[in-house]
Amino acid sequence: MAAHIATVGSDPTSGAIANAVAALATDGETQERLRREPRQMRNATHELLRYDSPAHITPRFAAVDTELAGKRVRRGDAVLAMVGAANRDPAAFPRPDEIDIERDARRQLGFGQGEHICLGAPLALAILESALNGLVRRFTRIELAAAPEYGPSIELRVPDRLLIRCE
Repeated sequence: MAAHIATVGSDPTSGAIANAVAALATDGETQERLRREPRQMRNATHELLRYDSPAHITPRFAAVDTELAGKRVRRGDAVLAMVGAANRDPAAFPRPDEIDIERDARRQLGFGQGEHICLGAPLALAILESALNGLVRRFTRIELAAAPEYGPSIELRVPDRLLIRCE
């Protein structure tokens, strides 16, 4: 079980770091703000996970007969939860296509919620926060050297290649 948990979390965690770095690399204002106000980093980690979570699609099975968007779903039917879309839902997160490190994004679904929350979420958040803190403290400017390249996976949205330039 421990080996499973350790290996399951590595790709999403490294993907979360890559997605957050890619987002910050296109937003110099947020980078500068995090340098001036490092106490915002904890909140920023949730916001960056909301903005571009590595988990974009999560399969689930209906526990009871129900209806979703006018469609009948029977107990046991497979349903794909579109995490990336939910994290950009304007009813839940106003101005969803903007990074706002003051936004309370703790309800983001990058790690799931409730009984389906990722067991490694606290560790992944700590790793992400530490990595981003290190980058913004060490470098005065982080920018993309090329557009991120993504692989074919529809469940995890993580770059196969991310080139950044730092000063």
